[in-house]
Amino acid sequence: MRTILIALVVLCLTGCGSETSNTSDNTSITGDLLTLDNYNQIKLGMTREQVEALIGPGKSRYTGKASGAGSSLGITSYRWEWNNEDLSDARTVSISFQNDSVASMSQYGLP
Repeated sequence: MRTILIALVVLCLTGCGSETSNTSDNTSITGDLLTLDNYNQIKLGMTREQVEALIGPGKSRYTGKASGAGSSLGITSYRWEWNNEDLSDARTVSISFQNDSVASMSQYGLP
């Protein structure tokens, strides 16, 4: 019962219907790279290319502009998701970039 509840929470947090990149042994390049050790190497100010070198390519979720104090910032949010078939291992990383530099980040379920 607890596993089902956790799976439902994960689905809600990751936006039901997320794509997974699983092979027959339930691993993927992104899944292998989505670890807490790799996540902890990501620092504010890093470029998207530097982040992708650590955890693989992400999916763009939002692109927009914010302005204030006479300047304009390009904001893009990316998401990295991976889970195995029975959802016992679900991982999510969300990172927002301002003008191609990490501005904020969060993770869920990284081993």
